[in-house]
Amino acid sequence: MRLPKEDYAQVKSAGKPTAMALRLVDRLFSKETLMKSTVHGTKEFAALDAIVIAAIKGRLDKSVLF
Repeated sequence: MRLPKEDYAQVKSAGKPTAMALRLVDRLFSKETLMKSTVHGTKEFAALDAIVIAAIKGRLDKSVLF
């Protein structure tokens, strides 16, 4: 999954990994999807795309290491 350079610069400017994750989620999922979903899914809500969630986690792991 690719983000435009401008969006990625805004995400990268976040001071903490949690803020970075929230910015990535906002850029990668529509508001409608976020309103109808949870990370793992429940009876009432669908699960978010596991591949996108794994990509966010991988990006955060890299940012914490460097």
